[in-house]
Amino acid sequence: MAINLKKKVAYWFPVVVLCIAIFVQSCLPAFDVGPRFQFKDKFLHAIVYGLLASLFFRAYHAGGDCRKSLLSTLVISVCFATLYGISDEIHQAFVPGRYLDGMDAVANFIGSVLGSAGYLWVVADRRPGCVSDTDAR
Repeated sequence: MAINLKKKVAYWFPVVVLCIAIFVQSCLPAFDVGPRFQFKDKFLHAIVYGLLASLFFRAYHAGGDCRKSLLSTLVISVCFATLYGISDEIHQAFVPGRYLDGMDAVANFIGSVLGSAGYLWVVADRRPGCVSDTDAR
């Protein structure tokens, strides 16, 4: 069953919007708002890239093909969000007041894994009309 264009846009639009928001925010000098606590920056990276990976998982998996492996979708989602995070870190190396931080990339990866796995655990296995990987065994 093919998914129509309107549904594709509805699934992919949040992914694109979040990617644009991350890019725009990375173009600005760093600023600190909210409460201060140790590793706050890494925590925020993990949250944002976890959200990006889960949105990507949702959009990619909603393509209408029930034969897509959930594990391969998880791996693709983690790779997408992590690679986007690495490209953003490289971008920040050229922004005044910003710098490339490898530990941010690690936080992006951890958030991507948690976001994709969380989405898989909570939602992805419950699409009507599809037999999940676990049901097929």
